[in-house]
Amino acid sequence: GAYTRCELLAHAPMNSSSPTCNDDFDDEMRYYSVGNANDVDARAGVHVVCLDGATGQLEMATTNNIGPNVAFVTRHPTKPDVIYASTERIDVEGEVVTMRLTRDLRLKEIARCSAGGKSTCYLNFNKSNTYMMSVNYWDAKLALMHLDDLGRPESPNTVFMQPGAKYVDDTKPTREEHWEFRQRWPHSHCIVTEPYHNMLHFVVDLGLDRIFAYRVGEPSTLAAAPQFVCKASVKLQPGKGPRHLVFHQTLKTAYLVNELDSTVSVFNVNIDDEWVEQSPLTNKQPKKKFDEERDTKEENDETAALNVFQCISTLPKDSREQKVFTDRGVWKAASHASEIRVHPSGKFLYVGNRGHDSIACFQIDAEDGSLEFIDAVPSGGKCPRNFHFSASGGFVCVGNQNSSNMASFAVCPESGKLELVHVRHSVRLPNYVYPIPKVNLDLVTSSDDDEEVVL
Repeated sequence: GAYTRCELLAHAPMNSSSPTCNDDFDDEMRYYSVGNANDVDARAGVHVVCLDGATGQLEMATTNNIGPNVAFVTRHPTKPDVIYASTERIDVEGEVVTMRLTRDLRLKEIARCSAGGKSTCYLNFNKSNTYMMSVNYWDAKLALMHLDDLGRPESPNTVFMQPGAKYVDDTKPTREEHWEFRQRWPHSHCIVTEPYHNMLHFVVDLGLDRIFAYRVGEPSTLAAAPQFVCKASVKLQPGKGPRHLVFHQTLKTAYLVNELDSTVSVFNVNIDDEWVEQSPLTNKQPKKKFDEERDTKEENDETAALNVFQCISTLPKDSREQKVFTDRGVWKAASHASEIRVHPSGKFLYVGNRGHDSIACFQIDAEDGSLEFIDAVPSGGKCPRNFHFSASGGFVCVGNQNSSNMASFAVCPESGKLELVHVRHSVRLPNYVYPIPKVNLDLVTSSDDDEEVVL
């Protein structure tokens, strides 16, 4: 996928020349790679790139004119044909674009609706898959959208703004102000569901240095609006700028990448039984209403929903705490962390470093989930904004935004170390990578000539 109107973004991607590439491939997995295009008229859209599961070679399959500024891509939990993308812009509300995937790997837009806020950066679903949840970075708004029988989200039923985010409506800040003051107002960055009950949704806010835990209160009828019901809040160390949160598949451990200081915080996960009661939530008041003072805990509080026990740098020792003086007269860290993902095996964790232009590799302790730094491997390009694994975990594909390429790496199953296999150029400033295993592609029944949506 691609950004096509960079003047509307909260950040300012760089554009680089894109050399040509060779063409060897077979396919274990398809990647939806969202990229940037500084050319306003560019029709970059959503790129579909194929990965050879035996050799790791990458091949461009299709580029689809979807936009503007696609920033996040996901698919319906049960409908293999339905793909969603969010649009990112700060001038008006972002949108959720619903697309149909065809057998020839093209994407056809079938619907779009408001995402409830500006600079839409993350999409997720509640446990029953009846609602889509969107996160909007610029104005820290969370939205709930009902999904119809075809999987299309409707206009937001509920929009909730984080405390302090009214600053955006009152002062209408520019993106230049945002560049200089990254934490002047709230910036919600993701909404991630814990894997133990699939009921609590954790919202990470970069501007507030906070993590909030919500349940979705579903009404008994569609005439009433659903609610985000806050259950807990965790205060982080000031100035870290948290970005994304991931949970370990089997351990009660969570990992948080901190964008501004390039670290990973490691947490024990503590979920109160009351927060995940099996009885259906309605819009009635919960037994114990969230109290900001009582229910907000410091991250080092052992009773907090997330209790930190380790914080480790994503950079080698000689690259930590380096700063640069930008052309806007602002001191910035020389590198900012981007994506964080746990390997499918549960043995390793990886983080992207933008600026250092590397992928940090960590060993996960099998007993307590703590991390040991292994290496920071050059990402194969500039500004590795996102990456994802192949279905088997044998490869990882990295989107290097500022060099307009994607790189594939072989993952050593014993050590977790990465070895560069292939670089595919001319992928216009990729910023999000989403995989669909071939086994799921085999379920796609739509053809490019279908007049009706087949889901």
